[in-house]
Order: sequence, then C-alpha cells, then structure tokens
Amino acid sequence: MSDAIRLAVATLAVVCVAALLFVALVPSHPLGAEHGRARALLANNEIADAAEIYARLGERDDAVALNNLAVLKYRGIGVDKDGAEAARLFGRAARLGLVRARLNILLATTYACRNSGRDNNRRRVGELEALIAAGDGLAASYLADCLAKADGQTSGRVIEVDNPGERLIEAARIATAGGDPDEHLHAGFKLATMVTRAAAGEVDASGLRDIFPKLAEAAMQHFAAAEAAGEISALLGYSQLSRLGDSLGGGALAARIRERSEDGWLEVAADRGHTRSACRRASRIIRNWRKLMKSTEPKILRNAEVARFQEFTALCRKTPIPPGYAHNAGRSPADRLAAERAYNRRFDRWMKEDAFVITTPDYPNFEHDYMEAVETRGQLTLLAREGLELARASAPLGGK
Repeated sequence: MSDAIRLAVATLAVVCVAALLFVALVPSHPLGAEHGRARALLANNEIADAAEIYARLGERDDAVALNNLAVLKYRGIGVDKDGAEAARLFGRAARLGLVRARLNILLATTYACRNSGRDNNRRRVGELEALIAAGDGLAASYLADCLAKADGQTSGRVIEVDNPGERLIEAARIATAGGDPDEHLHAGFKLATMVTRAAAGEVDASGLRDIFPKLAEAAMQHFAAAEAAGEISALLGYSQLSRLGDSLGGGALAARIRERSEDGWLEVAADRGHTRSACRRASRIIRNWRKLMKSTEPKILRNAEVARFQEFTALCRKTPIPPGYAHNAGRSPADRLAAERAYNRRFDRWMKEDAFVITTPDYPNFEHDYMEAVETRGQLTLLAREGLELARASAPLGGK
C-alpha cells in the first residue's frame, strides 16, 4: 500500500471518528439534531447561539423553530426584546399549522385570568378549550388558572365563569395525562381551593356543592399521584384537605388523609425537609402561643414542644432568597438565569416541551415561599417583644 493511500485511509478514519463524536455529543431530539443542539445551548445559557439555530431553521419553514425564536424575542432572553417581530414569527408558525403558536398568541393578547374581569376570562376559557380540542394539552393548565386561583396557601378564589367545577376536573385530567408531577400538584391545589371554599360556603363557590364529592376525590387523587412521584409538596396539599374531615368521603385515601390533622401533615412534610411547611407550622405555633400568653390559663410550655418549634424555625430560616430579592448588581444575565433555575426548578417550564410558551402556567414554588418565611420571622420578632423569646427557648420554660 502506497503512502498516499495510507494517508487517505488515516484521514478518512479521523473524519469518521470526529463524526461519531459529534453525533454522541449532540443530544438526540425528536425534531432533529439541530433542535437538539439548540436545546443543549439553552441549557448552558448560550441563548443567543440557540436563537441563531432557530433563525436558520425558521428560514426553512420549521414551525417549531419559528415559535421558539418568537418566544425568545417576546421574553427578551438572550436576544433583543422585540414584540413586533415575535408577533410576526408567531403568525408564520400558526399559518404553518402549529397549535402552540396559536396558544402563544392568545396568551400574549389576553390578560391572565387571576387579575382580569369576567369578559376577558370567558374569552380566554373558550379559546383555551378550543386549543385543547385542537390537540394542545398544555392549554389545559392555563385553563385551570382561569377556573381557580391557588398558590399552595389555604385560601384562594374560584374565578367567575360558567360551570367551573366540571371544567376544572376535565382540565386537570388532560393536563396530567402525561404523568407530570408538577401538573398533578398544580391541579391538586386548584381543586383543593374549590373544595375548601365550597365547604366553607364561600359565595364564589356556592354552585359547587352538588359536585363536592367529585372535586374532593379529584384533588386527593392528584396529590396522591404527585406524592407517588416523590413530591413532598403533596403533603402540603393533604394538610389543606385534612381540615375537611369526614366531608372527604370514604375510601382508603380519604381515611389516610384524615389520620393526621392539618398541623400533623405540615410536621411530616417539615421532617422531610420541606421548608414551606416548616414555616407554616412555626407560624401556627406562634399564633397559638400568643393566644396562650393573652389568656388566663397557666403558661406552661413543654420542652418537647419548644424543641419541635425550634426545629421548624431552623428549617424555615433556610428558605432561599429569590433572585428577584437578591443583590444583582454586576451579575450577568446568564448568572441571574442560573440563580432563578437554582431557586425554583419550575422556572424553565416555559421551555420544557419541544415548542416553547411565552409564560408558564401559575406554578408557584411549592417548596419555598420567601414571603411566608419573612412573615414567620416577623412573628418571631413580635413574640419576643411581647415577652417570650422562643427563638432561644430552653428547659426553664416548662416541663419535660
């Protein structure tokens, strides 16, 4: 074999190895290697480079790429914010038949239901249901947001539209069809809001009494599915439902939820490291102790009670500070984006699927609630001023 032939064979081998390495390093993607490269760049905060890939694909009438580039321009992430160009790109993607682009147009041209009036809400509900029928299951999550307001608190409200209960049960079924635990939590807290407000006889839930058992069962099942997937936040949902007692109906799941009180479920969640539950439990203890201090009953605090309280407050103090409250001077956009991702793992929900959305549904940070932690710390300060320093409580406070 001549030297020239050997050189040619060696060169070919190097090229083949390089090609194999390239294929191995670029994540596989159902829409092709270029979409995979773009997603990898986004995950590494190299957003401008990902946008260039989407722009090239868009020139070939790739509807998903057009939609995703439009989302980046609409949000102003890694590229210059340009609402007019985003609208043009969404329009092109929609004309190419992408239902997700139609969803984005709706989200961009109507107000979120949580802070708008009846006419806007009814328009949104109707158009979201049309998009669900056209095949976009994520639209069901936004529909849930148009039926009930809930953020993991024990209160919320039912938004004024026709037949919200049955609609929410169906929206939750569609949104959770893929088994996403975040969607199960989202649906569970929305349904729990309806259930608890109906049980309390609230005016906005007065029409839900007839389907109360169906709402309760749906809420319990969604929380159970989230718990089975490892979501500790589902226990926060159980704590909310446990207040309903026998109203939850029969069945093993209802019986299990009733086994513990609201405080009992908060303690179980806190023992598993759930900071939001720890803050809420500590806050409830403070309120109870303040009532005790103002009563004529003997003010005896057991050491075991104080020790548990200190555990809850110690965990509550570990609640991370959201990037929006932190000092961001001198931090690059990529660093701030990384901080958002570290604080709330649902931050990137807008780009979780192949075709992006301009904003996520109302997924609160179920694990952490900075404002709830701040409120708990404020209650501790107030309690100390009133003469009982529980943050440093010890044996002299009471019995065994």
